[in-house]
Amino acid sequence: MFKKSVLFLILFVSFMACKSDKDEACIAPSIEKNIVNTWKASIIEDNKVTDTGEMIFLADGTVKDTKNIIVGEPIDSITWKVVDGKVEMEFSDDGISVGFGYFIKENSCNKIVLLSGFFTLELTK
Repeated sequence: MFKKSVLFLILFVSFMACKSDKDEACIAPSIEKNIVNTWKASIIEDNKVTDTGEMIFLADGTVKDTKNIIVGEPIDSITWKVVDGKVEMEFSDDGISVGFGYFIKENSCNKIVLLSGFFTLELTK
């Protein structure tokens, strides 16, 4: 009986170890779903991180840039949407709106990399 119990325990532990390995593999959802989250954001210029902060992309299409890393100062609102494979953000302040399109370089489970003509925005969990 002891041998059967030990054999069962070994098989059970092996099965659970294999199952957890499979569970760790992540396939990122579409950018529209994946971006909705709280991210550590880094602005990268000339391969150097020039600013960091936290960005919160909400399902309602708004963004909270807690340290104002993209614009550099507080603004009234930032909105986002995905159009033609790009993340478009619109910045509005004092009745003036400016929009930018960001090319999606990477969309993985724990990281999104967006490219603008001026800098790279790296979002990590």
